Amino acid sequence: MKSTRVSIFAAAATVAMLCASALPSTAVTITPGGPQALVGLGSHVLASSPSTAGIAYDQQWFFNILTPSLVSANADVSNSSQSLQPIFLEIWRDAATIGVRNIGPGGDTFIQGISAAQSSLLGDLLNVILTAPGDYYVRIHSNGFGAQSSADVSGNLTLSQVPLPPAVILFGTALVGLGVLSRRRRKAIA
Repeated sequence: MKSTRVSIFAAAATVAMLCASALPSTAVTITPGGPQALVGLGSHVLASSPSTAGIAYDQQWFFNILTPSLVSANADVSNSSQSLQPIFLEIWRDAATIGVRNIGPGGDTFIQGISAAQSSLLGDLLNVILTAPGDYYVRIHSNGFGAQSSADVSGNLTLSQVPLPPAVILFGTALVGLGVLSRRRRKAIA
């Protein structure tokens, strides 16, 4: 009887955890180089950051997630059609002090990135699964090349629930089934 209760409780806890992680959050505006923003599922704004003509562009938007998430990000350069060439959009895991890029053992880890010859990555989404809760940042930069003219750089960050593999659902169903069989067997014996 006790094992039946345990398996039913485990299945219920799994379902409750999955439902709780699917709750949407309110939209957050993430300021460039500013304090770290706690973000949940949903769409968030990478606030505008100006680039200056003749100076290489490099900016980070810091955020923190509490559950594994599927992240989509894009960037757009406005006010100038050719201001940043090339432009890079990257996601990094921030393992060190917030705002200090420390690449290497025990430091920040590059997750994934895309680049474009034009000054817009609006149509190009960077999709990546962040498997662990923690500190991350979006980095948009010009790879050391100076901006040809002044512009505003902004973007979007969308977090969604990581799709569950079918095996997890089957496992939960099997646990419930085993609990029911065990209960029937004990009733038949009694």
